[in-house]
Amino acid sequence: MKRALLAGLLVFTMIISGCWDRREINDLLLVVAYGIDLAGTAGEKRIVFTSQISAPMAQGLGGGAEGPKAKAFWTVSETGPTVRAGVMETLGRVPKPLFFGQSRVVVIGSKAAQYGLPPILDRLLRSRESRRTVFVAITKGEAQKILEMEMPSNQASGIGLSSMFDLKGGTEDVMSVTLNDLAYILSTGMTSPVAPVVSVVPQNSVTTQDRKTPETPLETLVVSGLAVFSPDGRLLDFFNKEETMGLMLVRNKTKNRLVNVSSPVGGPEETVSLGLVKSESKIKASIDETGLPSYEIKVSSLYDVSEDFGNLKGMDEPEYFDKLALNASREIEKEVMAAVQKAQALNTDVFGFGEEFRRQHLKAWAQIKDQWKQVFPSVKVTVKCDAGLRHRGQIIKSPGGFRES
Repeated sequence: MKRALLAGLLVFTMIISGCWDRREINDLLLVVAYGIDLAGTAGEKRIVFTSQISAPMAQGLGGGAEGPKAKAFWTVSETGPTVRAGVMETLGRVPKPLFFGQSRVVVIGSKAAQYGLPPILDRLLRSRESRRTVFVAITKGEAQKILEMEMPSNQASGIGLSSMFDLKGGTEDVMSVTLNDLAYILSTGMTSPVAPVVSVVPQNSVTTQDRKTPETPLETLVVSGLAVFSPDGRLLDFFNKEETMGLMLVRNKTKNRLVNVSSPVGGPEETVSLGLVKSESKIKASIDETGLPSYEIKVSSLYDVSEDFGNLKGMDEPEYFDKLALNASREIEKEVMAAVQKAQALNTDVFGFGEEFRRQHLKAWAQIKDQWKQVFPSVKVTVKCDAGLRHRGQIIKSPGGFRES
């Protein structure tokens, strides 16, 4: 009896530990990126779902050195009343099942973003194949066009965008935002989400060999600025580069950037580029005499002198570098205040001021939380920046000595 029981357990263990539900990679189509657009009229909205599918054997196909190369990807678009319905419609047009577990980027068109992020992201958050680390980007046009783009070096735009967000996130005004970031911020009900903007621009930094014909203009993608949403996830407007960099400083998202300031000796005609070494910001929430919130944003940053585009006397004096640091502080204050003013004009709390006030003044927050939308546009915000210079590189002055001012 014991032997029969053990044999039965052994067989059962072999069955449940097998690979009966495995899916071989050769039997799947890997979706590296996908886009979501909104089409149709107000009475009949339709989701346009675009899949960018990897063609891993493309580099080994096509002609020789002079012949055309096969694309590293191909796209397919279908429509449906929901995102999932669009995916299911796509299955009838492709030879294998789609696999989204390796997707790196999701691009959302402006019309879909205006409709609202919660219904658009619902399918992504429910699916077991969706990674919450997938990057999310917004385009002012259609996501379908972004995914149909072929970037230089015969690269899929989804892979190119993923590399930009992964490697350049925090550089200048490139702010990486993941699906998990959006899900968390939307769950607060107070803080407004933002997402990077991707646009199509002319590509001039390629040789004529990369063109289909020498006269054919090439286009590529650029990531710059932010799409700004309401607390419930509806697209409101866009931040420009200055406003984006100001917000990134407050959110501690800045890793690598330049601050270009006027030379204390040469004036505005001669620029000094300061490279950021590190930066840290803190938000202090207070209660003013009227009982309303007020905020002080403190930004501490450290820079190296990356380039001094001048050669005048006085550039090697200690006072010169003190004035450089002061000019950098003023530039940072200007960027942060530009972001604050734009956010208050749009009445969208992208800084998380409400969350900060709740953390620091819980009892007072309970009295104003229901009126936060009316309070936020008029709260007083001050910005204080403390910039310092670490070193000026391997030279003190430009080659050839100084000239008279």
